[in-house]
Amino acid sequence: MAYQPLPLTTDNRVKVSTLPAVIDVISGSITTTQPSINVDVAGGTVVADVSTASNITIFNSGTFSGINCTFEGSIAASGADNWFAVQGVRTNSNTIELTTGALSAQPAYAWEFSVNALSRFRVRATARTSGTQVWSMKLGSYATEPIPAIQSHAITGTVTTSLGSTTIAASASVTGLAWYYNGSLSNTDVTVKASAGRVYGYDFYNPNTTAVYVQFFNALIANVTPGSTSPTFSLYLPPQTGRDMMRTVPMSFVTAITICATTTATGGTAPTLPIEARVDYL
Repeated sequence: MAYQPLPLTTDNRVKVSTLPAVIDVISGSITTTQPSINVDVAGGTVVADVSTASNITIFNSGTFSGINCTFEGSIAASGADNWFAVQGVRTNSNTIELTTGALSAQPAYAWEFSVNALSRFRVRATARTSGTQVWSMKLGSYATEPIPAIQSHAITGTVTTSLGSTTIAASASVTGLAWYYNGSLSNTDVTVKASAGRVYGYDFYNPNTTAVYVQFFNALIANVTPGSTSPTFSLYLPPQTGRDMMRTVPMSFVTAITICATTTATGGTAPTLPIEARVDYL
């Protein structure tokens, strides 16, 4: 009888395969239901010993209707009363499931599970209308982390972001500001915009020898009575002086933009001479 010498490495150690162990596919059939987790029913489960496996992929086929199976694991080598639910992920999406859901045909996907610390894995039928559902289970021997799809979690804590140099690109379509002009603004309130808007700039000139105030109201003209309605903002104009400004941060008005010119910040008395007014808005 001829003997085959053992293959040795250069330092005279026995060579071993670099490939993982080949594990046969485990098969079984669901022909009935097992309603209780700890009362075994023949044909109600398909069980796999996964004590030497890292992960498992399972798939079902056959002719059946309305069969729903739950996925369960156990850290005990035997026994009927030590099973618990485990999560798996579909092979065609990051859909995490505890059960197959009611199936009446072979699905277009399988399920993958991490079984690193389990002794046994099984599918248990909790509902069945008819037919036989055949399960095929393939164990993997590579060391893996738990299935990545089930590792997502809410982000907690404080996040600090450091920004480097930033280039701001202008939009290809540019919308300019609208503007309102009144060459004789006085204590009669007028509408700049009859709906919600934002004031980005203004240009006022007071020809009087006394100060004038421009009052801004966040209200429709029908709801404004100068001297009675409190302004949202009141701008002081020194005697015979103009004031203009373009604002980086606009003034926001959620109802409407209404203005008037008076001798005091919240009053209703008209200035001796009307003022010239321009308001830029959107």
